[in-house]
Amino acid sequence: MACIFDGSKCVELDEVVGFFDVKNRRHQYFSAFLPDWRMFFIGCSLSADIELLVSDPEGGEWELWKPLEKYQARLPMNAEDEESFPMGLALNLNSTLSVPVDEDTFPPVPILSCTNTEGLLVNFAFVDTTVQEVDFVKSPLVFETKPTRDVQVKEAQNTAEPLAGGGLLLSPNTVSNVSTEESPSPNKAISHEYGQNDENEFAESDDESSDEEEERKEEEEKARTTFRTIASDGTNFIASEQFPKLFKAMGSTYSEEEHASTLESLEKDGKVYEADFVSWYVNWIFGDEDSDSDEDDAATSSSAKPAEMKSKEEIAAAFSKFTAKEGSWKCDVCMVNGGSRNIGEY
Repeated sequence: MACIFDGSKCVELDEVVGFFDVKNRRHQYFSAFLPDWRMFFIGCSLSADIELLVSDPEGGEWELWKPLEKYQARLPMNAEDEESFPMGLALNLNSTLSVPVDEDTFPPVPILSCTNTEGLLVNFAFVDTTVQEVDFVKSPLVFETKPTRDVQVKEAQNTAEPLAGGGLLLSPNTVSNVSTEESPSPNKAISHEYGQNDENEFAESDDESSDEEEERKEEEEKARTTFRTIASDGTNFIASEQFPKLFKAMGSTYSEEEHASTLESLEKDGKVYEADFVSWYVNWIFGDEDSDSDEDDAATSSSAKPAEMKSKEEIAAAFSKFTAKEGSWKCDVCMVNGGSRNIGEY
């Protein structure tokens, strides 16, 4: 529901801007009012279209004006080919550029500026083809530097109790600065190096850590609440058979093959206790432990059969192949065996 406060009246309106729900976006309106033509430019946080709401010149009734589709004020798509949405509207009545429309060119017109969720500033020109020149659209004036009123500066009068540490004395049209601090010497070097001047002190940002801590608390509360819906009244545990039901209630897919080791690590006397489950679940959600994979590896290694010890006979038979035969020779360096001939026979 939208409404307009027209004078002392509150005028309720039907749907002004068509929209669809968008995840993580709150519904709200943005508007810019053009009083000379009694019209509102209206944007919605859930729509890429900018609509025009106009007061009927004769009856004063507010109506939604829709231009032709090709002239519809619509925010551009982003790089992922998804809609972008408005973040705010502003009206510019100081344009100096002519506006080409089809084969015609019109003098400067009101410009509606809109910032969108992609960080762009998008401008739309509002052209009334029945008007040749818009008198309230004027070139910006040069900034006037002359003061609008005189400011008289007076010296502070001596008092019995001067201000300690300096301060400001204010009176109508007077400004007096009183300071007991020594004025800095023009020859004194002032350091402006980043991080070296003691005036440049920055607090370390802890936004990320605080955000994660808040998310952890939310997940912990969610796990406790869900656990207690499965557990019997007043108990802080569930039966092991209820673990798959609890897992599904948390919005996760339970796999007998993958999560059996998890249940085994949490189970105590056929029960899963609330504190153990909540602690494991939060760590699992935030990736603090590779619970399933590590436990599976541990289970595999523990179930492997230990290697059997060889008998003395098998060990002796294995080493016998390296023993030189009687009457042969063996090199102590390369371990090569020779035949039964003497070295002198070569």
